[in-house]
Amino acid sequence: MKMPLKLKYPHINRYNRVLGFGILEVFISFSLGIIIIVLMWRVLLIMNHNWVNYNEKMQLQQNAQTAIDIITTDLINSSYMKYSKNTVLASTIKTNTTKLSWMTYFHAGILGIPQGSKQLKAIDSQAKSEAIAVFYLNADAEAMVANYENGFLYTSGNNKYSYQDLLALINKDKDQLTLFTAGSMSYNNKIHIAMNSSAALQNCTINFKGSFTCNNNLESASKLNMLGGTILKQEGYIYYLRYSNKMPNLYRKKLGLTKSNRGYNAEALVEGIEQLSIWYKYTDGDNSGYFRANDLGDDINQWQQVTAICLEIVARSRTEAAKAPMDYFFANKLHTPKDKYIRQTYSTTIAIRNKI
Repeated sequence: MKMPLKLKYPHINRYNRVLGFGILEVFISFSLGIIIIVLMWRVLLIMNHNWVNYNEKMQLQQNAQTAIDIITTDLINSSYMKYSKNTVLASTIKTNTTKLSWMTYFHAGILGIPQGSKQLKAIDSQAKSEAIAVFYLNADAEAMVANYENGFLYTSGNNKYSYQDLLALINKDKDQLTLFTAGSMSYNNKIHIAMNSSAALQNCTINFKGSFTCNNNLESASKLNMLGGTILKQEGYIYYLRYSNKMPNLYRKKLGLTKSNRGYNAEALVEGIEQLSIWYKYTDGDNSGYFRANDLGDDINQWQQVTAICLEIVARSRTEAAKAPMDYFFANKLHTPKDKYIRQTYSTTIAIRNKI
């Protein structure tokens, strides 16, 4: 008769002992854990990329809409003047400075300046696109002419006009509108009208009646009865693109001069606006159609015939958020960049020439 096996630890049942994992089992478990972690990390990366991509697109769209709204608002107001279609226009303003020459085109309502032109380089040497200048009269800042004598206009009550301000005079009958610049002795309720050859912006005549500019038909200028007339301030901006901190931006400069008799500094408005293209609808019989700024040149009469503007921009993301280079269509061409920025094209057409 066999004796039962004696256990060293009789309180442990050999059939209930807990065994550890083998090397293979540990390896499989570890591998599965790694795979799960990698998959989760991959999902997180995809979600993060999609989130960044979404945010970039939303910011891009917002920037594009803001840029278009800013320019469109000024374009709608361009040539908005407090006169009828039969009002005669005149301008006594001239300058010998190339970078200020765009300020003498107010009565054209708008002015396009080609990219790389001498004039645009003088305005801002860092400009990276064509430019468009937009002009209008500020009806909220007007003063009535109570008296005129010895080269001074006296307004009823103090005004806020000062030396080198760009102004407009509409006579009592509203059949004459003349653009001029305030002289050096303008203050309180006095506006000085003088020909100052040393000023950055000058008057080429003190005669305000007629249809003329300093370069055209000036000899026809004659004296105007200014009593009861209205003084308004010229407003306007010139828009273009340039880079700042390696980011393309929409910039603008304000019409007029500072108190130190210098042009205003460029102001950054909207980031991410990378390209700008402008077409002008010129309406004049058989020559009607859409033209570029180069085609219209610097002839004020031609700019006065522009009745609509087609504005096209390319908005770009701040970071290279795309998975691969993205094609985009701009200025009637398909563009294939090498970078991974997100780009979208936006366009609008604005009718102008709003007169009352």
